[in-house]
Amino acid sequence: MQFSIYKEIREKFSGHLWLDVVSKADLLKSSPVIYATEDRDLTQHELEKYLKSGPDGAINVSVTTQKGIHEITQLVFIMVLQ
Repeated sequence: MQFSIYKEIREKFSGHLWLDVVSKADLLKSSPVIYATEDRDLTQHELEKYLKSGPDGAINVSVTTQKGIHEITQLVFIMVLQ
């Protein structure tokens, strides 16, 4: 369901500045959670990929490990200057 909502909002605001960020990236690989979905129109691969790493092109960020902090700071700076 979350992925469908993401896609709907992303499409609705496609003309706006947009930056996909996945927080708590340090927890992604260790999470044993299995998600249930009612999204019948999504392929299993597409959904699994989204649940593991977020949308395509998303920046994985972790305050704990500092992963992605520099990258997101630079991208926000560039986006603001455009």
